[in-house]
Order: sequence, then structure tokens, then C-alpha cells
Amino acid sequence: MFKKVKINYLSMLIFTFFISFCLPNNFSKCIWIKSDSMKNKESIEDALIFAYEYGFDTVFLQVRYRGDAFYDSDIVPKHNLVSNNFDPLKYAITLGQSLGLEIHAWANTYILWSANYKPTDLKHLYYTNPEWTESNIYGKSDSEIDISIPQSRNWEGVYLSPNHPEVNIYLKKVFVELIEKYDLDGLHLDYIRFQDDIYGYNEVGKENFITEYGFDPIDIERGIISTKYGWEKAEIDAMKNDWKDYKTMNITNLVYSILSYIDNSDKEIKLSAAVKNDPMLSVEKWSQDWKSWLDNDIIDFVVVMNYSPDLIDFYSKIEDIRSEVNSDNFDKIIMGISVYNQDASSVSNKINVSHLYRFKGISLFSYDNKKDNIYWFDSILDIFEKID
Repeated sequence: MFKKVKINYLSMLIFTFFISFCLPNNFSKCIWIKSDSMKNKESIEDALIFAYEYGFDTVFLQVRYRGDAFYDSDIVPKHNLVSNNFDPLKYAITLGQSLGLEIHAWANTYILWSANYKPTDLKHLYYTNPEWTESNIYGKSDSEIDISIPQSRNWEGVYLSPNHPEVNIYLKKVFVELIEKYDLDGLHLDYIRFQDDIYGYNEVGKENFITEYGFDPIDIERGIISTKYGWEKAEIDAMKNDWKDYKTMNITNLVYSILSYIDNSDKEIKLSAAVKNDPMLSVEKWSQDWKSWLDNDIIDFVVVMNYSPDLIDFYSKIEDIRSEVNSDNFDKIIMGISVYNQDASSVSNKINVSHLYRFKGISLFSYDNKKDNIYWFDSILDIFEKID
């Protein structure tokens, strides 16, 4: 059971009034720029000049979308819509630095593919390493899915399995190449999680777990490990926790390994992640323990995807965070706000709320959703000028 927080709006107003006298003056203003704007010089120029003119100081540039690269890589095949003789990330860094922007490479981590057709490049991991993909509790591997057929509404795509030992080794190589090759201000991890709690049963990862812990986690779900067959409830609960911890730690270990590499290099690169908006549910459902990442200093900051257009829901998620996360870590939290499902006035209100709650900053998702009408952001610029 998860605790529901009842919002006392009088208390909220008093709190807002009080903290308005001690607000941080280094409030970060970030925006996600999707890979659609990373295909050529013109689209990159439009995006970065927009970010500069509208008062953003940090951009998350999507350079890894679905197992492809919007940069020159010796590991990852380049996206087929990017010219072979053009390096989008290199160009974006040069331009961004001239504009005084922080450039963070935004990389989708475990998600590999989501279109209803197969990749055209036969060097894509979808073809070369199908054994790395995730499997669900019913034994169905993502590599076996007929993606031409509509999937369930909650299906996000084909995922790499955090539990397969070679997956994290591969992903670390991908990220190390970015760190070493480019003059980045930050590396921003997205989809650093499982697709859902019914996943995690990649065959190799599961066999490794069985070898280490002595039981098959599927047997719990099948009811084979059950009190009616003589198991003690405490034993079953301990087994469930072992399985939960195994999945969570495999993801956390990747984050930790990347930070360790950065710390041991001569690079000054910030490591961040886009995370789910409920710290407890994030662990239970997606094995994404971002609260412990902050507590143990294995990440520089997180961007919480608080995308609800409803202001009450937005407040509610902030209250969840306030009740579950150490207040000392608020300066490591950026509040992610959507622009695709609400008007600019609503976004401005949420920016102001995030500022008043003394989070590290905000990030808008995304430039691309409104790039055909950049004047939509005029009121956003107004609120930025007021809180500076």
C-alpha cells in the first residue's frame, strides 16, 4: 500500500509565502531536444538558438534514440537519416558552447526499438544480439514479438535486459565512448529502468539468479513457492525481496559504473537521469531506485518526469517527493514539466511552483512538441525573467 498525501492548500500557501523570501538564485532552466532536431545543421541551429533566446541554460540533446547514434560512433550504427559525413553532436557542442549553453548528451538506455516495423540497419542490436532483449513473466522474449501487430496500450517497445550481464558491459562502452570523444557538460540517461514489473526474466539473467540464490523467481508467481506447499511466509517474502533487489541493483550498478568512470577520468561531466515521479513506485514497478542514487551520491541530479497537466496532481507528486526524499537532496532534483498536453499558462504556473519549492530547476519536455510555434514559449520567457 502506498501512502496517499492529502494536500492542505492553506498550509501550501503559507509555505509558498515563507520560502519566497529565501529562494535559490541558481535555478536551472533546461529543455529536452529530441533526435528529430539532431539530423542536420539547420535543425540543430534552430533548436539551440531558440534555447538561447528563450532563456534556457541547459539542453538535453537526444543523441541515442532507439539503439542508434546521432554522433560518430565506432560502436553504435548512425541513424539512417543522418549524413555519414556529418556529426550532429560535435556540431551542436560547438554551437552550444558559443551560445553559453550547457550541452548534455541525452541517451535512451535500455529501450531498443518501438516502431511497428523492424530496423533497416542489419547492424542494429535488434538483429545482432536478440538474446540480450528482455522477457516477461510469461516467458515471451521481446525479440520474438511481431512488432507489425499492434501491442497493448502500455507496451513501450523492445528493451534490452538489465539482468543480462553483457548488456551493462555494452552500454557502459557506449557511454564511455561519448564521455571520451566529446566535450560534454553532462550525460543524461533516459529509460534507465525496466518497462514494467512483469519484466526481468531474460533467460541468461534468470539462470544467473537461480545459480546465485537457488530458486526460480517465476515459481513464486506460478504459486509453486507458496504457503500451501509448506513454505513459510517469511521465506517467500525474503525470496521476493531477493528478486526485487537483484533487478534493482543491476540497474543501479550501471549508473554507479558510469559515475565511477567519470570520477576517475579527467572529465568534468555531470551525470543525470530522467526518472519516474513517485520514488517508492519507481522502485516497486520499474526497479529504478533513484532515491538511493541521490542518497548515495552515485548521480549528480535527477529530472523527475512530473508530466500531469492537472495542477493538483502535479502538487501531489511534489508532496510525495517531499515526504519520501531527504530534503538535503532537493538541490539535486530538477522538475520535468510537459508542454505537449497543457497550455503555456499552466506550464508557467508549474515552473513557479517548482521554483518556490526550491528544487534545483525545471526541464521542459520538449522543444520539438512546440517548435512549429515557438511563440508559444513567450509566457515561459516571462516567468523566467521574473524568477531570475
